[in-house]
Amino acid sequence: MTQDISIPVLDCRKCGACCTDIGGPPYIMQEILELPAAIQDRVLKAIPGQKIGMPCAFYNQNERECTIYLYRPMTCKAFIVGDKPCLGYRKRLNIDNGRDSLSDNH
Repeated sequence: MTQDISIPVLDCRKCGACCTDIGGPPYIMQEILELPAAIQDRVLKAIPGQKIGMPCAFYNQNERECTIYLYRPMTCKAFIVGDKPCLGYRKRLNIDNGRDSLSDNH
């Protein structure tokens, strides 16, 4: 018997829902001080122009990816894909929750 079931298949790559209105990279000062000089300079130049409700300065909306992914803040690294805040951002922005239909053969 074949039964179609729907299971969540969530991947933060190419989503960006959590980056769209964060208002800037959520670094704490210690993180900024530990960044490589070139990245640190970019971050310090970007922060003053950022406001809540704006996309993060380092989120490339066309490519839908973080341009400083390797150096993203701890807040971003700790964000859990598929948890309540993630799903809330996705719902508010009408982003598919990543549901895929799989065939279960029994």
